[in-house]
This record gives sequence, C-alpha cells and structure tokens, in this order.
Amino acid sequence: MSGRVRKESVNLVTDVLVIGGGPAGTWAALTASAKGAKVVLADKGYCGSSGATAPSGTGVWYVKPDEKLREEAKASRYALGGQLAEARWMDRVLDRTYANMNKLGVSGYPFPLDEQGNQHRRGLQGPEYMKLMRKLVKKAGVKILDHSPALELLADEHGVAGAAGVHT
Repeated sequence: MSGRVRKESVNLVTDVLVIGGGPAGTWAALTASAKGAKVVLADKGYCGSSGATAPSGTGVWYVKPDEKLREEAKASRYALGGQLAEARWMDRVLDRTYANMNKLGVSGYPFPLDEQGNQHRRGLQGPEYMKLMRKLVKKAGVKILDHSPALELLADEHGVAGAAGVHT
C-alpha cells in the first residue's frame, strides 16, 4: 500500500474566471454572466460563507440620484478621506451601489423598513447578504467551485490566462 494519493486533474474552459466569492467576486460573476459570458467562480471556502463579509455587517454608500444629495455625500467623503478621491470614481461608486442595492431589494434581501415602510438600504448583514449573493450567482448559471483556492496564476503571451489550484 502506498502513502501517495492520486488527485484527478480538472481542466475547465470559461470566458471569465472569478477568484474569490466575496461581494466583489459575486458581483463580478453576476455582471459577466448578465453580459452573456460563461463564468466560473472559485472560492477558497464555501462561496457565501467564507471571507470577512459573510459573518459581519457592512455599511453601504446608498444615495439617491439627486444632484444635491450626491454632491453633499461626495463632499463629505472627500473631506473624511483626506481629499484623496476623484469625483468621477465617486460618481461611479454611487451609481453602482444604488443600482446594486435596488437589485438586492427586489431579489429578496431583508432590508429594514423606515417609518413610512420603505426599505432602509444603508447597510447589509453579512450572512443574509452573502447567502442571497450565492443564490443569485447560481441562478445566473455561474459554475461555483467551492473549497477551491487558486494557488497560481497562469500566463500566456497576452497576460493572465487562467489559474491553477486545488479542489479540497
């Protein structure tokens, strides 16, 4: 009897490989899939329960697309951030956050309600958020590789061409 364990090799071909199943990775996978790409998402743990966001809460920069409200929000962040920000990037973050929180709201995220019965979309609870993100990613047809850390990026003449890792 040998002490060696033979592991099978798996080669997957995809349009987009996302490494990491946290908020950025799951949103990237959803976006690529919505644009028609075949997507594989590899997570070192169980997508939806690993990483820093899953067990915690996170604040959200949710500001309605009202010019005055947005200018006030950007001025506040600019001052708090040591004046190290660009308005166009803040605009992009505000636009994406507003759209993404609205998507979560209609997809079943349990936002708390304000006095008028409207959803208060300024924060997310990690367990509910990431559980919903996993559900949305699966529904979008993304192939999820749980417990599959990427250990090496593979390159060709054009740059990064893939990754190698293990499936535990």
